[in-house]
Amino acid sequence: MGILSQFSANSNLKSGKKLLESAMKAQGEEADRLFKQACSKFELVVNGGTKVLEGLHQWGLALHGHAKIHEGPDAEKLFSGAYSKYGAAMVIEPKNHEVLNDWGATMMDQARMLRADRNHVLYQQAKEKFLAAEEFWPGISAYNLACIACLQNDLKGCEEQLNAAFERGNLPPVDEIRNDADLANINQSEWFQEFLDSMTARK
Repeated sequence: MGILSQFSANSNLKSGKKLLESAMKAQGEEADRLFKQACSKFELVVNGGTKVLEGLHQWGLALHGHAKIHEGPDAEKLFSGAYSKYGAAMVIEPKNHEVLNDWGATMMDQARMLRADRNHVLYQQAKEKFLAAEEFWPGISAYNLACIACLQNDLKGCEEQLNAAFERGNLPPVDEIRNDADLANINQSEWFQEFLDSMTARK
């Protein structure tokens, strides 16, 4: 029975991840359908009692992605569902840095969709998640913390976090950083251009 449960969990996780990957690339009704199917697979994992932590984490990520293609109450409900899954995962493993980082990233995306003020509670809560993740795995949330610092006009803090992210190898590609709307406040600054040039040179 244990072997069968393990096999079923692995199979559903694999299928769910493939569906989620496809959903992220799809649009409209097709994306909606794929996100729902991915969530159903992760729900099976959780209900099966094996690999529950990973199932909850992936379920939260799927709900996050699904929320981003909706608006208003529908999006809010999906975001709330994602937070619920992350919270349940953290009960199982309170020091899981990956869940904490993704939880914070989900909050940032909701704040962006709401066009929230830079001091909105969602940004404050996201920062708390990122700082908690950093305690368990330094560097994992440094880039996200740099983005929040920049949004809040803490340019020194932004620079420090970008450097920390680079040293830990946790930065997106250079072009993605260059075009990140969260970093608009520093995009034309001399030190930011030097940082990007340094990244390119060192790579």
